[in-house]
Amino acid sequence: MSPSADAVATAVHQVASKLNEAFAEGRRGLVIVRCASTAVVDAARETLRQCRAPFGWRSLSVSDLDPPDLVGFLLHAGAPTGPAFLAYGMPRGLDGQLEPEFLDLLSARLEQYQAKPTLAVLLLTIDEMKPISRSVAGFWALRDAMLAWPGQASAGNRYSPAVLQDGLRKEGRGAVAGRQSAGLAQKARGGVANPAAGGMDGVAAGPMAGRAASQLASTFASGIRGIDANGMLQSPENTPWAGSPFARDEDGVPDYFRDSSAPAGRRWGRDLAPGEPELAEIIDAARDMLEKGETEVARRQLAKAAKRFREQGNALACAECYVLLGRAAEIRVDHRVAYDWYKAALDVYDQIEDQAGYSDCAGFIGYMRFLHGDGEGALEAFGRALERDRGVQDHLRMAHGYRRMGIISEAALQFSAAADQFEKAADLEERNEDRRAYSRSLNHLARIARLTGDLTQAARLLAESLALKEELEDAHGIASGYHELGNLRLQDLQLDDALEAYKRALELEIHTRDLPGLAATHAQIGLVQKERFVFKEAVRSLTIAQELFRRLSSPNASAITPVLHAAREMVDAFEARNIENEVEGWLDQIIARPQE
Repeated sequence: MSPSADAVATAVHQVASKLNEAFAEGRRGLVIVRCASTAVVDAARETLRQCRAPFGWRSLSVSDLDPPDLVGFLLHAGAPTGPAFLAYGMPRGLDGQLEPEFLDLLSARLEQYQAKPTLAVLLLTIDEMKPISRSVAGFWALRDAMLAWPGQASAGNRYSPAVLQDGLRKEGRGAVAGRQSAGLAQKARGGVANPAAGGMDGVAAGPMAGRAASQLASTFASGIRGIDANGMLQSPENTPWAGSPFARDEDGVPDYFRDSSAPAGRRWGRDLAPGEPELAEIIDAARDMLEKGETEVARRQLAKAAKRFREQGNALACAECYVLLGRAAEIRVDHRVAYDWYKAALDVYDQIEDQAGYSDCAGFIGYMRFLHGDGEGALEAFGRALERDRGVQDHLRMAHGYRRMGIISEAALQFSAAADQFEKAADLEERNEDRRAYSRSLNHLARIARLTGDLTQAARLLAESLALKEELEDAHGIASGYHELGNLRLQDLQLDDALEAYKRALELEIHTRDLPGLAATHAQIGLVQKERFVFKEAVRSLTIAQELFRRLSSPNASAITPVLHAAREMVDAFEARNIENEVEGWLDQIIARPQE
């Protein structure tokens, strides 16, 4: 079957637009085009040669070069003004494999190629793509775009769609039967969820939301780096007590826990309403139900208790009910309702001058704003919380506040400021012997070291952080640590090691039902699998990530679209629909399932 004119026009536009951008900016431009067969390579090359552009086109048979030095030729004959070389026919030995000398020369010339502006399109078959991407990962990562040219392999080609899909099936999990529907693909095209489906009226998506989506889309387009899940995304309980034991047994509990007021949402009913044992029991029972994911019964009971506490004038107990109602809404991924409950609790704490409760609720609100890409709103909420904490010298909340402010600075690419804030948090946590929180600050400092290129320091800090988390059996923290280890390995182009680390994080995130963490880790796994040419698994993970981000109303949902589209092009349409159906059912199950 011949490719449609629209499909070919789209491919031409994708190639030309990337090269035009490089041409206009006077920089190097590299586009890799995957072709189903040598016949498709020829068709793509001839089509592009006829495409009008501000530069010329020149065909380049790489197998005709002696020595087979593709980069050397580009450096000699190329210029920022063109032509754009259409490189095809990679040199092969008698065994049919790419010549080792060709791959060695690609690697040896890498530094020179990075420095000189040239325009090039590599037209490759799958069996040419794999050894280049694996043997010369540094060159592969320099591409501006990778796409599939429309067209099928000939019947005699061993990389026909049927054979290719069989190969992917052995690497992946196989097709999953399911109903045929528009499913998640149609939802994804609809963009961010509307408020009725879990979006937010009360939480505005500020200017940072657009920048976040744009930055992530740009990051995906550049290939190897992918989404970096912020540490905040890895801490679903965004309070100073996240992951810490909530018990009266004080053995091993840092002193500043006892010196600080109990956290909003985790205050005992018997302390809040000592004269109303039945109502007090509702608070404690509801908290237990929420930890098991039983939101509906808890919500009804809490609403009844909140009404009684309002009538009695018990503001503290009423505010606690509001916070737990907000938590119930968060579990259902209904952030608009969650925001309203947290705001109601915040107002109560402000009126009765409960600084700890006010700080905690401001933190809840800031966390949701951050998830929605509203960095300015998150910064404002966290700043208000930190101001209250400093006023009463609440070291526990101050340390957590510094860590949250560091995350905002990191998101704004202010790495020096972020490191300073994380170090302030770590200093308070170390002095107060809060090993659990200290391990989290080390994790953040490891991220900053990685993002600023100090991979040795990043590995050292991360190892120290993970050792503490393992010793403390901190499931949320261990998941975050392995996610960051995956990021570190990915940045160092160690794809297999990165995938292994992400999978270890994923197991824990499923166990703890950490939806933001699941979204971020699946996004990274999808990117790695795409780089490894395991396209079906890439589509599955990226689809999960996009749908989770969509349900969380995160701008990352739209940022994933380009890379998901590119991976989906490599998968049979029927297989892609099966994956969507499988993912939809899995997500409904994981969101409804109680935390283990």
